[in-house]
Order: sequence, then C-alpha cells, then structure tokens
Amino acid sequence: MRPPIDAARRARKAFTPVLGSKIRLKASFVLVVNMWGLGGSQRFMREIVRRAPAGLDIMILQSPGPESARSWEGSPSTGPRVIEASMASASGPLPRRIYRLFVSRDVIRSIDALRRSGVAEELARSDIVYLFNNLYARLLDGAGDLPVIASAHASLSGLRAASNPIQAAYDLLVRRTYMRSVNGLHVFPKFRGALSHPWLRYRMVLPNGVDAGSFRPRRSSAGGKLRLLFISHLEYGKGLDVLLPLLDGLQGVGGYEFHIAGSGSLEGEVRRRRNAIYHGPVSDEELARLYGESDVLVYPSRLDTYSLVVLEALSSGLHVLASDHLRGNFDDFERLGYLEYLPRSVEAFRRRLMDLVREGPQERDREAQHRYVEANYDWKAIAARFYGCLEKFVDAHARGERASCDWEPATPVESPASSPSG
Repeated sequence: MRPPIDAARRARKAFTPVLGSKIRLKASFVLVVNMWGLGGSQRFMREIVRRAPAGLDIMILQSPGPESARSWEGSPSTGPRVIEASMASASGPLPRRIYRLFVSRDVIRSIDALRRSGVAEELARSDIVYLFNNLYARLLDGAGDLPVIASAHASLSGLRAASNPIQAAYDLLVRRTYMRSVNGLHVFPKFRGALSHPWLRYRMVLPNGVDAGSFRPRRSSAGGKLRLLFISHLEYGKGLDVLLPLLDGLQGVGGYEFHIAGSGSLEGEVRRRRNAIYHGPVSDEELARLYGESDVLVYPSRLDTYSLVVLEALSSGLHVLASDHLRGNFDDFERLGYLEYLPRSVEAFRRRLMDLVREGPQERDREAQHRYVEANYDWKAIAARFYGCLEKFVDAHARGERASCDWEPATPVESPASSPSG
C-alpha cells in the first residue's frame, strides 16, 4: 500500500475562510475519494471547507488523485492540512461488499496501514471527526471519547432501519466490525428515520447546498417551445431506463426541445434519439447556461441520496419532474409548486410531459423561486448551519450531553408558483 503523503503545503496554498464567525476547534474529515472529484460528496467537501469559519483547524484524510495539487482559489494564507493515502472501499452488490469487508478484508488492511503510519493518532487529537466514508470509523477504535459523525454521503449500512432480515444481519455485522466508534450521524431530510438509534448522541439533519450565484434564471432561447432538460451520468440507474423509452414515446410530438448533457456508458443510445439535443460533458459555465435557459428538468433517477442536479435546476428557476425515489428531500419545493414527484415509470413521465407540452411555456415568477433557494440552500447558509452543528456537538460532548440539529427551510417564498413551465 502506498504510504500517506502529507499534502499540507499544496492545500494550504490558497484558502480563505468566507464566514465571519470564529470557531476555535479542530475538525477532521475522512474521505476515501479525492476531494477534487466530480461526485456529490466531493462537492460538499470542497464547498464546506471553502466556507469554514475563521479559527477552525481542519485536517482532511483522502485518497490521492490526479488533481491533488489544486489549490483553494483566491487564498493568500493558510488552509486545511491534507493527508493523502490509498484507501480501499466497498461498494456494489451485497455479495461483493460482503467479500471485500469480511473475506478479503481490503478496508481493514487499509485501516491497519493508516494506523501504522500514525494517522489514527492524528485523528484522535481532533475535537470532532466527520466521516464521508463511515467504514473508516474503525480508525478511531480505542482513540478515546470524542464526537465521531457518520454521514449519508456514503452507504448507511450499519446505521439504517433494515428492510429485511438479511440486510438487518449484514448491517449489524458492519456496525459491530467497523462503526463501534460512531456516536453521531448527519443525514439528508429523507433519512431522518436513521436517527432513531438510541446510541446516537449527536444528530444532524441538513441538505446539500448550491451555488445560487452561478445557478440562476435566464431567458429561454427555444423560440416558444417548451425546453426540457436532463443532466446526469448516462447510466440506467440515473434514469436512462425511463428516459430512453420516454424519448421514443415522444417521437413525432412537436412543441418541445429535449436537451441532454453528461457522459457515460449509454452515450451512444442517447445520440441515436433524433429528438434529443445532446451536449456531451459540459463546462461549469455551459451547465449554468443550460439550466438557466430551460423550463423543466426531467429527472427519473433511482440512485441519488440527495440530487445536486435537482437543487441546481431549482436554483435556476426550472420546474422539476423528479422520481418519487427522491421524496423526503425536496418536499418544501413540492408544497410550493416548484417540483412534482412522479412514479418512476415511463408512462407517468410521458403523461405529465404531454400535458406540459400542450400548455407550452407559461409565465411564472422564476426569480422568486431562485430567491427562496438562495435564502435557504446557498452554500453559505448550509455551511453556517453545518459548522454551527459541529460546534454544538463539541460543546455538548464537553458537558456530557446529547445534541441535535434539525433542519427546516426558514425563509418563505414571496408568491406561489403559478404554472410549472415558462
């Protein structure tokens, strides 16, 4: 196994806290991936660290990556200490996870190597440890009593309410082998039920955030047609099992443009649909433009725990048709008329889209929708709540008490949505 590399010189090169408050504590974050990747957990990591309060001492444990040397833009001074080490993970179907966790024991061997390198002792000197991969809680076994916060960024195996006896047995084994040190949990709103475990001393409910300054409404350029949009990895689990036959069912129907962006194994299938305008992978600037000029996001995913695509679309003023797999995360937007949950079937999405296409683009207050997102979900607001929760947990720990941080959007929208398109 590759020995850990202290990347502190690179990461400290450019980091500027943007929150005005001060917190005097040491927080450590544990990833198995590299923070400069494209996933939702990496985005959360970057945005949260970029907005850390002054006085917070941050250490990050992550895997090496091709962009490890990237700095924090615009910083003249200090930043987080980053330690890089190769770390195994366990994902995929249940038999594969069982093999890697309990037969080949790849994760345990990675953890043992980190202990030999002194990383575990470094983590133990933290005031609080936050896990993006919950299996690595095992690093803290025997490290003493401190808040160790697992999260919903990775699998909730060992922490959720299991749906069947086999899953329950697997979860119990995972928790006893890997998560004995976990005493806190951060979940997205739809997973509130996972906070019911009596052994959890620290409970946090908090959604992802969005860069509301970048994702905002623009003028549609579809010439009177309803402009539909899908953005994600082009894989069946992200909704292509619904989207591809949906496109087939819309062949010959006028009154819309269907734009698709992203890359993946099904790119060829998307290109073969003549009624799809395929953009391929897009830059951040092009992504913001696509959102801002569209009317409706079509998102029948069955994999997301919390979809950043949906939040970016809502910030851009789009109406969203989301699969009911996401129910629980965006219910405030449903109440306000900005989002609809649909059964994850081709027919359900086809019927609703046909209704919207017949109506055509309609006038509605997209700016009010954006202001609602900005007030409640902008990364600045989410980061302030996140660090407030960490400070609350550390204070409670010092007093030997439990602590909870629930979340509800605080700012109402000025006026309800008048129509789902336009």
